Amino acid sequence: QHSFNFPYQIGFGSDADHPAMADRFEVELKSGDVVIMATDGLFDNVFDKQLCHMVSEAQEKGLMPQQTARKLATFAQRLGMTAVVRSPFSVAAANAGYLFMGGKLDDTSVVVTYVSEPSEDSDNLSEPSSASEPKPSSEPTANLRNSLRNPEDVLLGAEVEQRWGSEIRRNRLC
Repeated sequence: QHSFNFPYQIGFGSDADHPAMADRFEVELKSGDVVIMATDGLFDNVFDKQLCHMVSEAQEKGLMPQQTARKLATFAQRLGMTAVVRSPFSVAAANAGYLFMGGKLDDTSVVVTYVSEPSEDSDNLSEPSSASEPKPSSEPTANLRNSLRNPEDVLLGAEVEQRWGSEIRRNRLC
């Protein structure tokens, strides 16, 4: 980011930061991993340990990735409207020398996927081989889940940013 609360705005407009400024990294995935891609509306309001707890709870309850994403986004939005909560943003503000208390209300987009072993029929997800298989969805969560059908698949941050229009968190949370 340029400075505190002034992130890069990657794009091609005259006031945008050039895409070459974007971080590019690879993350190897394995079965059982959970991928959370989200805008700062999530990460400015919810601490990593809270995310881990909420995702673990969602998986124990059998929630699908889309339901988990909605739960995380709703929680982040509620915290963003709270003036008396300690948030990752308020901690970062204090570290940068600013006095700020509470959440930071912002646009919040969240995509969650659970990584699993490929099934025998996962080679051609765009053309389901039987009527019982779900057809590709226009939902980003479902499409991302389909794109991660092999645990050895690697996501490139810049490609995820272009394809899904959201930020990806680099560090493994749990």
